[in-house]
Amino acid sequence: MNGPGTNASSPYDGYDTGLTQNNHNLLGSLTHVFSPSFTSQTKVSWSKVANDQPLNGDPQPTLYMNPTTAVRLQGYRIAFPGYLPWNPGSAIPFGGPQKQLAFYQDFNWVKGNHDLRFGGYYMHMADDRTFGAYENSVESLNTTSAALPSLDNFVLGQIRSSIFLDIARDGFERSKLSIIQGIMKLRQVCNSPSLLPNEDFFCDDSVKTEVLIDEFPPVSR
Repeated sequence: MNGPGTNASSPYDGYDTGLTQNNHNLLGSLTHVFSPSFTSQTKVSWSKVANDQPLNGDPQPTLYMNPTTAVRLQGYRIAFPGYLPWNPGSAIPFGGPQKQLAFYQDFNWVKGNHDLRFGGYYMHMADDRTFGAYENSVESLNTTSAALPSLDNFVLGQIRSSIFLDIARDGFERSKLSIIQGIMKLRQVCNSPSLLPNEDFFCDDSVKTEVLIDEFPPVSR
């Protein structure tokens, strides 16, 4: 058994999962000599391979930047709480036994200058495995692999919900700190040069100003 984090790892507590492997194999063989010229050989084999990849508790939803691959910001992969945060499209739990039973029977007959062998072979395989597809609900911030739309949807959506909930609960005067925190988060994202790695573009327009103009008029009313 491999401990938590060997199969799925997460920077958040409670989402590291392990891997359990239980593999067994048995083989039996019998050879019978009827005469110096006639013999038989019988073999029976049984194997069981069990590879279990369980959850670390109850099923949990996972949020992804996009539905295809992990997104990096300044070299760091972005992860949200949930299982397999860097592997959208994958799912756990997975596992179960794969069993195989085989029977061999052959005869060997020596006649003069000839050595004849004949027999048969039978195999039964049972693949009793399960795959937890869609057991843990997932949601992505973007339907494509582009990083910027995902980041915009996450940051702007989080700022709107946080500011407006604080204003609705505490009023505009008491929510100034939340508003400043939201502006600072937006500023950090907009000022990151890694968002435009291949651009050489300068202008006098301010995206931050346009966003703030769109955000504050409903608040002031």
